[in-house]
Amino acid sequence: MDLAKFVRKQEDHLDLLVNNAGVTTVNAQLDAEDNSAEAISKLMLEQNFDDWLQPYAVDTASIYFTSAAFFPLLMATRKYRCASGNIVNVTSMSGIMRTSQDGQFSYNANKAAARSLSTQLANDFTRPHINVRVNQLALGYFPSQMTKITTSGEEEEYFINKWHIRFGRAGTSEDIFKLLLNLATNEYMTDSTQVVDGGYLCVVP
Repeated sequence: MDLAKFVRKQEDHLDLLVNNAGVTTVNAQLDAEDNSAEAISKLMLEQNFDDWLQPYAVDTASIYFTSAAFFPLLMATRKYRCASGNIVNVTSMSGIMRTSQDGQFSYNANKAAARSLSTQLANDFTRPHINVRVNQLALGYFPSQMTKITTSGEEEEYFINKWHIRFGRAGTSEDIFKLLLNLATNEYMTDSTQVVDGGYLCVVP
């Protein structure tokens, strides 16, 4: 981890680490006209093993290894401030859902794994000799290269009907920053999952 080594040369502690990375791959949509077993199998096998490994490396494993690399700086925070270092992992509502969202099996499974990893880290890091907080943001639809969704130029009904977003708009960076600030400063919070999805999970299970 070259970045961690660089930061350790510049800083004596780290108040906040935000793990924010995500990639997706081709979907295995099962709603084709041909519903035969052979057709469904063929659609599912359009995802190969590497299509599962790459998202896992970025969405889940990166959280573990980045947290480990910055861990000495996070633990050192208590030496300089009356507060613990803390980690915020950006996960996804997709890791909570019971559906594949039109066949994005690998992405949803990896985001669920990222949620589980966050919980494991949070619980292990509550030990008195560690005392580093870990929380997560489970985001809904925000503008990105993956979602192809925008924050403007569309009517409220478009977001409600097409994207199932009850609040009638896409998320904004401000929606993230407000909650991120709370997680970064609230010393009594750890192992929490904060869903920021505009009401999407109220509509889609």
